[in-house]
Amino acid sequence: MEKDIFCSLYPVWKKEGKMICENESTYSILSVTPAMPLHAVIILKRHVESNGDLSAKEASDLVSAIKKTFEVIQSMDSEKIVGFYKDLEQNPPTKESAGFAQAILADPDILKKPVGYNTGTNVGKEAGQLVNHYHVHLFPIRKQSLGIVTAMRNHYQKQ
Repeated sequence: MEKDIFCSLYPVWKKEGKMICENESTYSILSVTPAMPLHAVIILKRHVESNGDLSAKEASDLVSAIKKTFEVIQSMDSEKIVGFYKDLEQNPPTKESAGFAQAILADPDILKKPVGYNTGTNVGKEAGQLVNHYHVHLFPIRKQSLGIVTAMRNHYQKQ
């Protein structure tokens, strides 16, 4: 089995209580390289590289985990949210993590309850996949956003 960050750190994150939710096939964590407050990542436990490699059970568990992760995020209290980003700022696992955490801590909407979410998946290096292990990003939305289709369309038209 390939050893990537998701394979290697699963037991560490589990031991440290970093999981948002977990089921038979998946687990989720708050992103350590967040694009926005409470950006989460839902990860397959088994090392698979694309959604085409998922079993029916894994696919079902993944969809269930996306919903459960959002529900848990909606119920997080301010102490847990701020604590996560302060810890990320003080103990950054990547060069960029501290800067991301600082930006989020300065966001006036950091504690605003999410009202919806976007999900995204990158499959393949050309699509922006940085970790060669299938996972889904969950982006909690606090106010009207572009949405995935409009954002991708805007990106395409700028090329």
